[in-house]
Amino acid sequence: MASNGRSKTHSVQGKNGQIDLQYRMGRRNFVIDDADGDVKFRELFCWFMKNEQRIGALKLAEWSVESHTDNEDFLDEMDSGDADVYELGMAVTSVWDVEELRIHGSLVEAAFIWMMPAEARENFWVNAHAYFMKKYFARKAAVLLLRAVPLEYPQVKSPDDPLFKVWQIERQLCSACIAARLA
Repeated sequence: MASNGRSKTHSVQGKNGQIDLQYRMGRRNFVIDDADGDVKFRELFCWFMKNEQRIGALKLAEWSVESHTDNEDFLDEMDSGDADVYELGMAVTSVWDVEELRIHGSLVEAAFIWMMPAEARENFWVNAHAYFMKKYFARKAAVLLLRAVPLEYPQVKSPDDPLFKVWQIERQLCSACIAARLA
């Protein structure tokens, strides 16, 4: 699930200063490489930069469901990717009927949010999340999904991977798992 969009920058305020968001929004792609696919996705990845250093990261994923899709079709497609994508599909279909949910908009998953502990109280991540929700998802999103961060990332394999440090820190953190309907 690679991002193919251009990198952009935006500044957000915290309690005691501001940071730059360096982010990239990917293109919409089908979950499976099939012209008759039922589910499309796109990802937004953002580094939080302060004084030219990475102090945090945010990844949002949007899942759009086609009009003829039921729970079974949705799960079949979500099963074609990583295990965490399938788990997301299972969580959604255990609570909602995808056909009814689709009428209200897409699903937006907060795939991960990480901040250096020294910067976590600044509210940068809250303001960044609010900015992205308003700019990219508010008109089309029906549900925002937050879930516990997995202890392992299947795509992070070596210290050379840019997400390796994020992965190391996130392994030490816990987050609550909730699903909330957007107003």
